[in-house]
Amino acid sequence: MACSWSFCRPFCPFAGRAASLDTMGDLIADLASSLLFSCWSYWQLKNDRSWLKTFFFKKYSPDD
Repeated sequence: MACSWSFCRPFCPFAGRAASLDTMGDLIADLASSLLFSCWSYWQLKNDRSWLKTFFFKKYSPDD
């Protein structure tokens, strides 16, 4: 992570407090989206438990 940050530093438009506020905005957006997805998943599972099967990987077989 530190290597990628040092590579991107010259291209970063923010520094100091502005960079911290930008990061906090990103973290809040991530939190909101994860809460929405969790609530939506809970509602889907409550209504239809077979919905969870769509998240599993299936082994590919050329015969199928």
